[in-house]
Amino acid sequence: MVIDRSVEDVWRYINDLSRASEWDEGVIEAKQTSTGPPGVGATFQSKRRKEGIINFRCTEFEPNRKLTLEFTNTPLHGTTESLTVESQDGKARLTWTVETKFNGFYRLIGPFLVGSFRKLSQTQVGNLKRVMESEAKP
Repeated sequence: MVIDRSVEDVWRYINDLSRASEWDEGVIEAKQTSTGPPGVGATFQSKRRKEGIINFRCTEFEPNRKLTLEFTNTPLHGTTESLTVESQDGKARLTWTVETKFNGFYRLIGPFLVGSFRKLSQTQVGNLKRVMESEAKP
């Protein structure tokens, strides 16, 4: 998805997880739980409307380029979400990739949920684009 903002603007926005509730309707609150700057090894927590609390650990961090978070609790622990930002004609192309790992009972029903997860990711990226493009440019 191409967002009419600079790579740096998009990176700054997605890297501030406290703003996740602005574009992800399922998030009530999100925050970093480790000390220090965001980066590989940093931990985060998201309080969600339906799923409760989800903990994440950063496994990849390339400033202004890529952020990968791995679920560390819930039946989906081991699942990763990667957000990659690239420049395209002065705008930012955001790619959101989810690699789902199903555990326990979810191993049985997981394959039936993949389409729902994909649709949810597309909705979230669309919301992110809408919110970012409606804000005044710095």
